[in-house]
Amino acid sequence: MEKFKKIDSITLKFIAVIAMLLDHMCYTVIEGNVWMTWVGRIAFPIFAFLIVEGYFHTKNVKKYALRLLIFALISEIPFNLMMSFSVINPYQQNVYWTLLIGLLVIWVIDKPFNELVHAKNQIERSQKMVRLVIIGFVAIAGGCMAGLIGFTDYNYWGVLTILMFYLLRGKTYLQLIALALINNFMGGMEYVYTIFGFEQTFPVQLMAIFAMIPIAMYNGEKGYESKAVQYGFYAFYPLHMLLLFLLMAF
Repeated sequence: MEKFKKIDSITLKFIAVIAMLLDHMCYTVIEGNVWMTWVGRIAFPIFAFLIVEGYFHTKNVKKYALRLLIFALISEIPFNLMMSFSVINPYQQNVYWTLLIGLLVIWVIDKPFNELVHAKNQIERSQKMVRLVIIGFVAIAGGCMAGLIGFTDYNYWGVLTILMFYLLRGKTYLQLIALALINNFMGGMEYVYTIFGFEQTFPVQLMAIFAMIPIAMYNGEKGYESKAVQYGFYAFYPLHMLLLFLLMAF
């Protein structure tokens, strides 16, 4: 299996960015090409996976969260323009907010989770379990509520996807099953087809499970990266949405 792990985090980012671009182009300047939306479904799971990997590899979680916050603010107007031709749209916020909320949730629960794992005896384990359940419930419920009330992209399903990749880190097959369940219940666009005269529907969001192919090939390495490349990926999100808006407007 190890011989198939050829993809570093930079390559994963490129795959996610291309998938996201195709998805957004289908909704804006090249409408009707449904296959682009199908491909686009793999983008968010990869970004969610990379948030978790970024959490474990960053030297400073506070700075990581601050970067997400800054680009969430920068991206809001381009996102609103692309989605609704409006500068302000209180009913839908860009995906950076979802990624930020997910990062904060796993940051809060990580310490009590590790304390439970390293508990020395049954009594200590029971105490740590109670602490984890309380903190975990508050953090997860708060994160999901923030995604729902804040109308962030993928809302609480997005937060749960990030949490899933954290809790099942390294367990590829379980991640696949969990990702399938999350995206099956997420709802959204359905593909309608007919078999033997009977109309059937397939949730397009379920195509997100194919994100597990590149994720399973991840080798745990960062790959080539510089500050320019790092911030280039961050900046691509608002810039490409602004460009798509301009193409639609003019």
